[in-house]
Amino acid sequence: MFAIHTASTTVTMTLPDTYGWVIIAGAVLALELVLIGFCCAFRARFKYFNHEFLDKNFGDMHKEETGHTVPLSGYPDTGSGRYSQALSYKDWYELNNAQRVHLNFVEFAPAIFLTLFLAGIYYPVTAAILGAIIIVARLVYTIGYMCGGPNWRIFGALFNHLGLFALIYFSIAGGCHFINGVKP
Repeated sequence: MFAIHTASTTVTMTLPDTYGWVIIAGAVLALELVLIGFCCAFRARFKYFNHEFLDKNFGDMHKEETGHTVPLSGYPDTGSGRYSQALSYKDWYELNNAQRVHLNFVEFAPAIFLTLFLAGIYYPVTAAILGAIIIVARLVYTIGYMCGGPNWRIFGALFNHLGLFALIYFSIAGGCHFINGVKP
């Protein structure tokens, strides 16, 4: 049970018993986001922006300009900056594919998490199933993008979007129930 306080009223709600599935879906999505960051983006950064590459191309300049050695993994370059300009086209392309896989997930994460938890108040099983669909879609998106580039991400992107639009719909429907005084 939780309470929502406003200036004029206090609303007490009890979450459905099945809301735990929504929490699990959210936790698995969070884990997937972190793992995709480590397995794709960070792995690529360490592969292409390794110590040898950075020191050879930027070591003296970086030391002269900042007084420090060039940082391992090429931060703050996110794949299209100064360090990336020294990569071959193939290496730049692969690094940016890995970066986009993670950054696309990061861009969608706020909407996914917010709508998952809001839709789950009134539609916990539906929200959890949609969360599971998005978990699988993000995996398909990642594998497609990493194996075949941007054109291979389409199926994962399609199911991610469908899942998110459905969560948005159920969040709005839940909001309408809440406005009308319907308890979850």
